[in-house]
Amino acid sequence: MVDIFNINIDDVFEMHEVIIEVYIEDKLTNRRQMQAPKEVLIANFLNTAKQMKNDQRPIKLKMIRPEMIWDEFEKKQRIINNEIELSNDAMVAWEERVGKNE
Repeated sequence: MVDIFNINIDDVFEMHEVIIEVYIEDKLTNRRQMQAPKEVLIANFLNTAKQMKNDQRPIKLKMIRPEMIWDEFEKKQRIINNEIELSNDAMVAWEERVGKNE
């Protein structure tokens, strides 16, 4: 059978592990690990970001995906963290007030 959508079914159900962190101001208030297909993780992250967008508290949302890589210099495997971070308007204003915006 020809796959008209060029979708590898194994990729659809491939599990990824991430860490989701929520900060209010500079304090970590929630940290959880999740394991799910990529699309589920992205949807969860974006839904959480939508919820925090209009919150009056300074909130930052971070998703971290550890990845095993080969370190050519040290000739061994090591873990790097791929991260995405979103802040609501209140967090941006708070960081500017306290001088934390890079």
